[in-house]
Order: sequence, then C-alpha cells, then structure tokens
Amino acid sequence: MIGPFTVSLTVTAIPFLNSHIYLGRGTRTDAHATTLWRPITLIWAMLFFQAFGVMGSIASQTQLFEDIACRRHFGRGDPLSGPDEESCKDPAVQDMVNELFGWQLFFDGIPGLVMAMYYGAMADEKGRKPVLMLSLVGQALGAAWILLICWMQIDPRWTWLSSTFYLIGGGGTVFNAAAMMILTDASLESFRSKAFFYAQGVTIVGEMLAPPLGAYLMRSEEIPASQGSKFELGVKSRLDAAASYLFSFQAFGQMLAYGIFLPVLDTTLVSRFGLLPRIKDLYLSRLSVIILAISFALLAFAPSFDFVFIGIVVFTLGTGFQSFARSLVSSLVDSDMIGTVFTALAIMDTMAILLAGPVNAAILKWTSAFYGMSQDRLLTIV
Repeated sequence: MIGPFTVSLTVTAIPFLNSHIYLGRGTRTDAHATTLWRPITLIWAMLFFQAFGVMGSIASQTQLFEDIACRRHFGRGDPLSGPDEESCKDPAVQDMVNELFGWQLFFDGIPGLVMAMYYGAMADEKGRKPVLMLSLVGQALGAAWILLICWMQIDPRWTWLSSTFYLIGGGGTVFNAAAMMILTDASLESFRSKAFFYAQGVTIVGEMLAPPLGAYLMRSEEIPASQGSKFELGVKSRLDAAASYLFSFQAFGQMLAYGIFLPVLDTTLVSRFGLLPRIKDLYLSRLSVIILAISFALLAFAPSFDFVFIGIVVFTLGTGFQSFARSLVSSLVDSDMIGTVFTALAIMDTMAILLAGPVNAAILKWTSAFYGMSQDRLLTIV
C-alpha cells in the first residue's frame, strides 16, 4: 500500500521539472521566491491516481489469482465458466494465493533496495523528471506483465517476474522519493511540511475511494453469447463485502487522524503545555507505539468482526509514529546529515517490507490450517 516519504533536499534554483535541477545548501526562503503550484499539483494528482489504482485492483487481482489457482488445482480449464465457489476455498488453493502475494511483496521490494541509491544520484545529476518517468514506465510494464500472465492462465508464479521491470526506475519506492524531491524543490520552506501533509492526504483519499468502486465493478453479470447461450463473465467476488470495505474504513480513519486529531494534539502540547518540539515528538512517538500495540492486540483477539473495526480505529490513532519519529530524529542530528539518516531509514523500511511478505505468508498459512478458514479475508485485513 503507498505511504509518506520524507526527503531532505534543498535548492537554489529550479526550472519546472526541467531535466536539470541545480542543488545547493540554500533553501527557498528568498523574499522573491514563490511556491511553484503547477508541479506540486501534478505530483498530488499522480499520488492520488497511483493510490487509487493500487487499492482498487487488490480485490480483483486476488480474485484472478484465486480463479487461476482453482482451475489448475482441480483441472478446470473452461475460460468462460468460473470455478465453483466452495472449491476455491480449498486450503491448497488458498495457500497458493497467499504464497503469490507474500513472495510478490518480497520480490517487489528488492529493486527499490538495490537501485535506490543509483536513482537518487541520478535525480541529483539529471533531474527529478527522468527518474519519475522511468519509475512510471517500470511500474506500468510490471502491471502489464501480471495481466498477461492472468490472461494466459499459466502458472501464476510467473507473475513474480514482474518485479524485474521495477529495475527500470526503482519501482514505487523511487517514485515516491522522486515525488517528494519535486515537492521539496517546488515549495517554500514555510509550506514544505504542508506540501508533504497534503501529499499524504490525497493518497489516503485515493485509498478510501478505490475499494468501493473495485467491489462494485467486481459484481457478476450475465452477458449473452452470439449463439444465444449465456455465460457468466467477469469476476465473482471471493471477498466478503465487509472485509472489502475495511480498506475504505481504515483510510477514512487515517484521514481524520492526520487531518484533525494528530495536528490538534501536536499543537496543544506545544502551545498549551509549552513542550519543546523534540520533547513533544518523543512523548508522541512513545504514545503512538503504545496505541499501535493495543490495536494489534484488539485485531489479533477480536471475537467478532465488530471488534475488528474497533481495532482499526485504535490503529489509526497510532499511525503518526513515523512522522513523530522522523521529526525527533531530524532534531537530533546535524542538518548536513539529515539526508543520510533519512536514506538509512528508507533502507530499513524496505528491508522490513522484504521480510514482511514471507512472514505474513507463513502466518496466514498456519492460521488457515489451524482454524480451518479461508485466507482471502485474512489476506485482505493484513
């Protein structure tokens, strides 16, 4: 899923998304400098549509993988008739689907980890636009490869090769980093934090709006064939409607947290209680970790689906940890080391993502076998 990225870069001159951007140690605080709204607006729009596309396709991609795995497992090769609903809940089929997503997450993170430094240097030397465009091309080719494998209905594990296309541009990690670089270059120092905030805001809006549309488009329809017979085409949803709408519910909660609750809490601690910014960040980081731990406990031991929603509400209140922690770290290092520290944080984030895929796959596989329930709902929630 797309998250906030912080890139500490400053400029002394910038043509609009030119192939060369001159970098220096100065900041855009000159009295004659202005915020360049056109590149900022374009980046916000790109982040919105990327989040919208990714979140809107998760349920349908899960369905496609499940259909292919079900046909291969039970030997049902008719491309016009979908597999039986109950048959596709077979643990062997669900294990295959879970394995696909778990290892795909792992492989997708490798290009960003390997190529991040190269494309970062390229962005400094050649400009942000070439890196941004290369990243979009690589992601488009990767998505096209997955669709090709699904259309051919061959072994779905071939979709793992889509990650190799992310070597072109570094994938989503480099895309978001380049986007944050452009926001940094195009905005005044006084507006920079707001530019990052609104970037995350439009991302959350995209995540909130996409799943309901995806669920609507996945409704089964009967289309008559030319010979007069009718075939049920399209995709039948394998995900419960409530589980599908969890995406939107979580995104809406995050939007409220980032837009209202966390900013008010941040301002109150500084203005009313007189805490120093770094002390405030330390306290809020600790509080966020405690809230996240409580939310994970609620989600893990939820006796009913209603408690899952409660756990998500609590979880959203702790999602400000990254922002508070990054702010705290930046106040503890010299200004000329912030870029290095943030790069190290990005590498650790990527390594965590690489480990999360196989670990989640193993946990979901064990859970499915232990409780005898399908993994598609669990995969959606996780």
